[in-house]
Amino acid sequence: MPRITIPYGLKTTYLQRMLAGFLLAATIYLYDIAVPLPGSSVLAIHLPLIVALFFLVGMKRKNVFFLINISIFLLVFNLIQSVFYSIPSSPLRMYSGLFLFITLMVCTARLWDISKDHGHQQLFLFCRWFFRLHLAIQICGTVLVLVTGQIAQGAYIPGLPRTFGFAGESSHVGMILAPLIFLSVAYPSIFSKYVGGKISHVLLFISVFFLAASATGVAIYGLAFLCRLFVRRSILPLLFGMPIVIVMVFMIPQIYDRITGVITLDLDTVSRGDNLSVLVFAKGAEMAISALEYYPFGVGMLNFQALLPYSLVAKLGPPLDTLNNFDGSSLLFKGVGEFGYAFLLLYLLSLWKFFRSIAIERTPSLDMILQNGFIFSFLIAALRGASYFTGPAMVGLSLMLYTVFTRSPASQHTSRSMLGNP
Repeated sequence: MPRITIPYGLKTTYLQRMLAGFLLAATIYLYDIAVPLPGSSVLAIHLPLIVALFFLVGMKRKNVFFLINISIFLLVFNLIQSVFYSIPSSPLRMYSGLFLFITLMVCTARLWDISKDHGHQQLFLFCRWFFRLHLAIQICGTVLVLVTGQIAQGAYIPGLPRTFGFAGESSHVGMILAPLIFLSVAYPSIFSKYVGGKISHVLLFISVFFLAASATGVAIYGLAFLCRLFVRRSILPLLFGMPIVIVMVFMIPQIYDRITGVITLDLDTVSRGDNLSVLVFAKGAEMAISALEYYPFGVGMLNFQALLPYSLVAKLGPPLDTLNNFDGSSLLFKGVGEFGYAFLLLYLLSLWKFFRSIAIERTPSLDMILQNGFIFSFLIAALRGASYFTGPAMVGLSLMLYTVFTRSPASQHTSRSMLGNP
């Protein structure tokens, strides 16, 4: 057994590299296989393994700097919140949440470094396995429902039930597969080479658009085609891909209602019960905006529900007074509510870094492309409820914080050799 070395660590063994790839892939796919966490939605059950592997392989100098810098920043930030605001909260929940958050951010960044040092081979390997298993579960679920003759409740496509694979609901399928959707659309040759050939594009499309049709999945694909426009600097990707997205929006009434509802936030319509998802999203927006107005530094880690009295939507009564009280149906809303303008600034910085990277870098490294895929997941988590502690959005958030607190990742200063053309 390798000895624990802090801060410098040892060269990783093959088993450790395999575990790092497995845990990063599990972070993507095991999004909904989780246990409740006070003040948050969920905590993925495999995350303790991430922490265990982290201490097994030790830290490098950059990881130590990251740990020290983010710890000092968050503790000082929490002190400022305590001095300026009197917010009902549980100190145990807040500080345990901060400890867990810091630990996972540093551990995830370390696992990413291990994966990067070996060309992300193990990460792609387990992503392929998980995707095939996810798709198999979806297909088996669909066949089972059709064979048993059960009525497809909430079916978007007439006669075709929605099945979710590893996910707990249809919109989470898009959230889980967001990094792969980004690679498939923005860098199709990279996706084909490392994920499973050209047929994988079709299988991914079927998984998101047909077997688990949702407004979130359609929106993610639409944003991915927009990213392709920046990568190729050509309008052709939009001419090819956007008609598919537009057809899905206008041909499926449920998707059309949700997307137009989020854009317009027509509370007069949704308050009558026509669109509960949009109303919950509006509730989260109210709570986040109230935080910026009354608590510029936020209400503290895992304390988003303290903003509930500022929501008019919540006052409409059950179930709106209990749904998504911990996350506001958006990682952006949750972050802004708990950390105020600091999280908003981080999100805008992520947005700027992401589009600057895909628009300017003509020959990005494989690591940079993958980083952008996970940062894409973090950015689109603004559309749907997510947690600091689960899913690909957590990896994207870790990479962004790693960039902020330890300068730019090494991959941005190394060789830009492209492993395939976009």
